[in-house]
Amino acid sequence: MTAKKTTAKKTTAKKTPAKTGTAAAKATKKTAAKTTASAISADAGKASKEKHVLLDHLHELGLLRIDRTDVLAAKADDLAEAPAKDVVSRSAAWDKALASELLDFSAAGGDGKAGATHQALLVWQRALRECESDPRGILDALVALKKVVPYTGATIFLRDPEAGMVKPFVFSGFQVDLISRIRFAEGDGFSSWVASRKKPVLYSELHRNEAPRDDQVRSFMAVPMVIGGVCMGVLTLGHNTEGTFTPQSLRTAILAGDMLAGLLQKYQADAQITAKEIVNRITGIYSEGYLRNRIDEEVTRSRELGYSMTLLSLQLNELSEYTDRFGPEYKERVWADLGELLQGWRTGPELVGHGPDDKVFVIIPGTPQERSEARAAELTELLEGHSFPRRKRMTVTLSMAGYPTDAEDAQDLLDVADKALNESCRARNGQAESVSAVAA
Repeated sequence: MTAKKTTAKKTTAKKTPAKTGTAAAKATKKTAAKTTASAISADAGKASKEKHVLLDHLHELGLLRIDRTDVLAAKADDLAEAPAKDVVSRSAAWDKALASELLDFSAAGGDGKAGATHQALLVWQRALRECESDPRGILDALVALKKVVPYTGATIFLRDPEAGMVKPFVFSGFQVDLISRIRFAEGDGFSSWVASRKKPVLYSELHRNEAPRDDQVRSFMAVPMVIGGVCMGVLTLGHNTEGTFTPQSLRTAILAGDMLAGLLQKYQADAQITAKEIVNRITGIYSEGYLRNRIDEEVTRSRELGYSMTLLSLQLNELSEYTDRFGPEYKERVWADLGELLQGWRTGPELVGHGPDDKVFVIIPGTPQERSEARAAELTELLEGHSFPRRKRMTVTLSMAGYPTDAEDAQDLLDVADKALNESCRARNGQAESVSAVAA
């Protein structure tokens, strides 16, 4: 009996390791399953991220409409959360959807016009090299772009790098900016949203419940103009016919925007240099930025000393007309003449410099109003009696604003003088007149 019991115990002892091994095998399988599921989950997250990167790249190239990009982005997000058993099938479905969108793009741009558009873009690019990097030259480039991408309205928005704001710069036809009344991070309007995202946008068909009008936008594109990762501005194009702009149109606009960005960059660089200049290189009188600072200083000094001062604002009435007729070189020669006349006319304490929009400012410190009016009359007589290049005579519109009678700070003084000058120009019927500004 004892022997049998011992045998039974031995038999039991032999079976125990077998049970333990089975449990270990099951545990190993569970661990492996968990590891595999974890790996699949990690692969799903990686695949989702890679698909987002691909979407961004394709969208920047103008190969996807923004609404379809949003749909594919949402599906890429879903992929990261998909059950392990569905990851492969969902990833394949996403790839198939992307391929379908790219084929749609190819079909939209494959109407036989791509070659002609490419040739027109090359011609426009060559013409762009001759455009000046100033508002007039940039506007000329925008107008010429209509031969490459037909539009009914187009606008270039310039980004102020210091303020980080986007504002209208030049436009052709009419100013184009969707939802212009909404505030975004970099200013008002849809253009500021495009500038902050640095991504192009295409709305081929816009349906709006409004009566037809000339400046109506039914097809819309916007492309950021970026250099070195910095957005210089935004190009917006609008057409009053639905379906006019296609993905191919957007790609062309992106290329055009990249070329225009160079002009904007040079314009801003020139503006920064000019802002630091004290004297204008053509006229020899003070630059606009420097004179603006001096107006602030003179108002402060007059306030502290109890003196009065006068700010004259003037412009040559026919300068714009003659510039259109004879070209920018003529304008430069007129400015050289004008600068020489002004420097010869001014007395020691008087300051003469440039203002905005071809205006000239003269600061007459510590002088009674009667004396300022006499100086204004002398200046008008001098300029209107001068024979400018091509033996052209010009009339002068001149206004005056006084501190403290018309304004109590520098900005108000400038505003009053500018308003008076504009009113004088509107009232002028071929005759120059000198007026004294009245405080608003």
